[in-house]
Amino acid sequence: MLIIDNDLQMRVDWQLETGPGINPVPADLFVGFHSTDQFLRVTNVSTLQYGGALLTCKRQVPLVFPGMEKLFYAALYLEFMLSKFDFENLWAHETDLKAVVQGAPNAATKIPNVFDWSAQVNMGRGGMFQIDQVGGGWIDTGIKIPPVPDVWNALEIFFKADVTSSKFSVTGVTSNGSHYNVPTGLQNVPLLSSNWQPVAAVQFQNEVSKPGVVNITYRKVNLLYSPDPIKV
Repeated sequence: MLIIDNDLQMRVDWQLETGPGINPVPADLFVGFHSTDQFLRVTNVSTLQYGGALLTCKRQVPLVFPGMEKLFYAALYLEFMLSKFDFENLWAHETDLKAVVQGAPNAATKIPNVFDWSAQVNMGRGGMFQIDQVGGGWIDTGIKIPPVPDVWNALEIFFKADVTSSKFSVTGVTSNGSHYNVPTGLQNVPLLSSNWQPVAAVQFQNEVSKPGVVNITYRKVNLLYSPDPIKV
């Protein structure tokens, strides 16, 4: 059984986060707007190489099925499009889901509580699918899934949350109909520590490969949750 939090691209509560703590080189302008009722368009304008920022949409983790408080599965599905011009200016396309089930007791106290399901396609490495490893930054999965310009690209990333053992995994990715499993040696990562309260934060981030502009348009942005592995 699935819980689906759908069409997040249509929401009006996307928030900008920028600065060196978000991206080492902040963008000059990073903005999202609704080009139609169905699409979210994200524009990154940077006069410096590798400039970027992110937009986030903060939701709640719906733990409603028996057992999900101990172990659950999630997935982030989206479709995106960029032109050939934007494709040539893109360095990295980051699509994150960061989830917190157990909130910190107060703002001054950090506890291990973040399932850091961050992922990106690094065009500087030929479209390498990378995941975020605690203490180690981005790590290659060996999977290359560069997007195709001027068409809708379908991307779905699969996750596992082991609440009991305080570990998380990015288990696989499907790109334009082809599925790839993330090596098991890159799974079962310890939780990040934070002072966050319960949340499921979807984040869209990108960096330019050279000074210029990147535009990416999103549709059908859905969060999926299940007490069982989500089918590919």
